[in-house]
Amino acid sequence: MNSRAFAGLIGDIAVPNPFSDFWDFVIGNTEDYNALGSWKYLLVALFLALIIASIVIAIRNWQEDPSHRWASVPRSRFIASW
Repeated sequence: MNSRAFAGLIGDIAVPNPFSDFWDFVIGNTEDYNALGSWKYLLVALFLALIIASIVIAIRNWQEDPSHRWASVPRSRFIASW
């Protein structure tokens, strides 16, 4: 059992740690990635590029479209949407 991948044990049931699972996925440190050999670095680069591109697109859209800013949305409209 990978001690870093599990936050703790409850009886005989292992409780996974979602944060370390996510981090292992991002850096390509999972069994599935390791089975790919050197190709795993291409997938890691692809996923990191997608994450960075989505953040850049979101920031540019937020800067260009004032309707996406929190200050311009009335509280009642925000609460009503939920």
